[in-house]
Amino acid sequence: MKVLLFGGSGRLGSALAGRLTPMCDLYAPTHEELDITDSSVLLGALDEYHPNVVVNCAAMTDTGRCEVHQDEAFDVNDYPLVWISRWCNDNGAKLVHMSTDYVFGGYDEATYPDGIPNAYWAIASAAHIPMTIYGISKSVAEARVAECNDYHIIRTSNLFGGNGRTPTFMEKILGVVHEGKDLCYHPPLVVNSNYTSPTYVQDLAEAVVPIVMGEDIRDPDGHLRPTGPVEHIVSGRCTNYEFARMILEAFGWDTTIVEGEYPSPVVHPSVLLRPSVQMRPLKDALSDHRTTGYYRDLTTRLRDTEGLDGPSVELDIESVEFLPGWNE
Repeated sequence: MKVLLFGGSGRLGSALAGRLTPMCDLYAPTHEELDITDSSVLLGALDEYHPNVVVNCAAMTDTGRCEVHQDEAFDVNDYPLVWISRWCNDNGAKLVHMSTDYVFGGYDEATYPDGIPNAYWAIASAAHIPMTIYGISKSVAEARVAECNDYHIIRTSNLFGGNGRTPTFMEKILGVVHEGKDLCYHPPLVVNSNYTSPTYVQDLAEAVVPIVMGEDIRDPDGHLRPTGPVEHIVSGRCTNYEFARMILEAFGWDTTIVEGEYPSPVVHPSVLLRPSVQMRPLKDALSDHRTTGYYRDLTTRLRDTEGLDGPSVELDIESVEFLPGWNE
């Protein structure tokens, strides 16, 4: 089977490429090798490679930049799906498209009638209420993808791990530590009112591969689980404040951080994706991620530059308090 993966050098794209390479005939061009915003280049690649499956991981995910550079946001996140969807329909190819919880920027009591905390969940078929340029561009793109005869839309949230152009929340927190800021006297301000679903990119890639390959998907009990046209793949829920504490705990640093609100040009989603795939606990994903090259490299640099013994490798998740159901 031939698979064409757009966004192959991005955070999720590179993780997917690593898993798909031994399983299929994969072509995963980088942004430098293939400009997805150039329709002639895009269609030329599709015609030349003629894949059975097209996977779109290419996206402009910097939400703040999307607000400022709105035309660019649609050029990357929306318009290419016009050509990709048409090509897939004309050539009988399956389209797998990565999307986001930002298509659910707002809260609609008619859509989410259950009481708290269930009111925060959004099912796959819920109506879109995007409140940012990023969310709007991804929402419109989903509509284009849905015009395909054979498609899968996979929504996720708050990725961490791997390498990407846009820094993740985790990388921003770790950057505070790496810059040598004294967390006791200059603690970072972290919002505790926004719910989020931190999702390990390697876990997401593992869940996406069977969808790409058309394989049977089974639940943890071994029962066959049908896949729908829209899937929510996330790792539970917590707040940014809780996640920041988890990150600092993983490194053995003082967890002094301050709850607070600060001005932001971006409206964060006020709902969470109700998972359609059961993922492993977030603490297990964090434990695995801390042993990756990125973590080991940061540990070495901190030890060499600060004269430290290095952060603790013990992940004391149990000492962190969470809201009920944070990892449901």
